[in-house]
Amino acid sequence: MNEQITLDTAPEVSFAELGVPARLVNALTKLGKSNAFPIQIATLPSTLESRDVLGRGKTGSGKTLAFSIPLVSRLSDELAGGARLPGPTRRPHEAGHREARRRGDRRPRRG
Repeated sequence: MNEQITLDTAPEVSFAELGVPARLVNALTKLGKSNAFPIQIATLPSTLESRDVLGRGKTGSGKTLAFSIPLVSRLSDELAGGARLPGPTRRPHEAGHREARRRGDRRPRRG
Protein backbone atom coordinates (compact mmCIF):
# COMPACT_ATOMS: atom_id res chain seq x y z
CA MET A 1 0.00 0.00 0.00
CA ASN A 2 1.38 3.42 -0.92
CA GLU A 3 -0.88 5.69 1.10
CA GLN A 4 0.14 9.28 1.74
CA ILE A 5 -1.37 11.13 4.69
CA THR A 6 -0.41 14.74 5.33
CA LEU A 7 -1.17 17.15 8.15
CA ASP A 8 -3.71 18.78 5.85
CA THR A 9 -5.52 15.55 4.98
CA ALA A 10 -5.13 13.55 8.22
CA PRO A 11 -8.32 12.80 10.11
CA GLU A 12 -8.34 13.29 13.87
CA VAL A 13 -7.59 9.79 15.15
CA SER A 14 -6.92 8.77 18.74
CA PHE A 15 -4.21 6.29 19.67
CA ALA A 16 -6.90 3.97 21.04
CA GLU A 17 -8.61 3.92 17.62
CA LEU A 18 -5.31 2.77 16.09
CA GLY A 19 -5.12 -0.23 18.41
CA VAL A 20 -2.60 1.10 20.91
CA PRO A 21 -2.99 -0.77 24.24
CA ALA A 22 -4.91 1.11 26.95
CA ARG A 23 -1.92 1.39 29.32
CA LEU A 24 0.07 3.17 26.59
CA VAL A 25 -2.88 5.36 25.62
CA ASN A 26 -3.08 6.46 29.26
CA ALA A 27 0.66 7.19 29.37
CA LEU A 28 0.46 9.17 26.11
CA THR A 29 -2.51 11.15 27.41
CA LYS A 30 -0.52 12.10 30.51
CA LEU A 31 2.17 13.43 28.16
CA GLY A 32 -0.46 15.54 26.38
CA LYS A 33 -0.66 13.33 23.31
CA SER A 34 -4.20 12.21 22.59
CA ASN A 35 -4.35 12.22 18.78
CA ALA A 36 -1.91 10.64 16.35
CA PHE A 37 0.15 12.45 13.72
CA PRO A 38 -0.06 11.33 10.07
CA ILE A 39 3.03 9.05 10.27
CA GLN A 40 1.50 7.35 13.29
CA ILE A 41 -1.89 6.95 11.60
CA ALA A 42 -0.19 5.38 8.59
CA THR A 43 2.13 3.00 10.45
CA LEU A 44 0.73 1.99 13.86
CA PRO A 45 -1.97 -0.44 12.70
CA SER A 46 0.65 -2.44 10.79
CA THR A 47 3.52 -2.20 13.28
CA LEU A 48 1.28 -3.18 16.19
CA GLU A 49 0.57 -6.37 14.22
CA SER A 50 4.34 -6.94 13.80
CA ARG A 51 4.29 -6.14 10.09
CA ASP A 52 7.18 -4.31 8.44
CA VAL A 53 6.62 -0.75 7.30
CA LEU A 54 8.64 1.99 5.67
CA GLY A 55 7.82 5.49 6.82
CA ARG A 56 9.40 8.79 6.00
CA GLY A 57 8.85 12.20 7.54
CA LYS A 58 10.43 15.46 8.53
CA THR A 59 11.91 16.22 11.92
CA GLY A 60 9.12 16.60 14.46
CA SER A 61 6.61 14.58 12.44
CA GLY A 62 6.21 11.86 15.09
CA LYS A 63 8.44 9.11 13.64
CA THR A 64 10.16 8.22 16.93
CA LEU A 65 6.85 7.71 18.69
CA ALA A 66 5.38 5.89 15.68
CA PHE A 67 8.08 3.25 15.85
CA SER A 68 8.59 3.14 19.62
CA ILE A 69 4.94 2.50 20.60
CA PRO A 70 4.92 -1.04 19.12
CA LEU A 71 8.33 -1.73 20.64
CA VAL A 72 7.22 -0.63 24.11
CA SER A 73 3.95 -2.50 23.74
CA ARG A 74 5.68 -5.75 22.85
CA LEU A 75 8.47 -5.44 25.39
CA SER A 76 6.22 -4.44 28.25
CA ASP A 77 4.41 -7.73 27.76
CA GLU A 78 7.43 -9.94 27.09
CA LEU A 79 10.48 -8.53 28.82
CA ALA A 80 9.50 -5.57 30.98
CA GLY A 81 13.20 -4.77 31.16
CA GLY A 82 14.74 -2.77 28.37
CA ALA A 83 15.60 -2.63 24.71
CA ARG A 84 18.13 -1.26 22.31
CA LEU A 85 16.79 1.52 20.17
CA PRO A 86 18.60 1.37 16.84
CA GLY A 87 19.05 4.46 14.73
CA PRO A 88 20.52 5.00 11.26
CA THR A 89 22.74 7.82 12.51
CA ARG A 90 23.73 9.27 15.86
CA ARG A 91 21.07 12.01 15.98
CA PRO A 92 17.97 9.79 15.53
CA HIS A 93 19.57 7.19 17.82
CA GLU A 94 20.03 9.79 20.58
CA ALA A 95 16.54 11.18 20.00
CA GLY A 96 15.11 7.70 20.53
CA HIS A 97 17.00 7.33 23.79
CA ARG A 98 15.84 10.75 25.00
CA GLU A 99 12.22 9.83 24.28
CA ALA A 100 12.56 6.47 26.01
CA ARG A 101 14.08 8.10 29.09
CA ARG A 102 11.36 10.75 29.11
CA ARG A 103 8.72 8.01 29.01
CA GLY A 104 10.15 6.19 31.97
CA ASP A 105 13.15 4.07 30.97
CA ARG A 106 15.47 4.66 33.91
CA ARG A 107 18.32 2.59 32.48
CA PRO A 108 19.19 4.02 29.05
CA ARG A 109 21.82 2.11 27.12
CA ARG A 110 24.12 3.29 24.39
CA GLY A 111 24.37 0.98 21.42
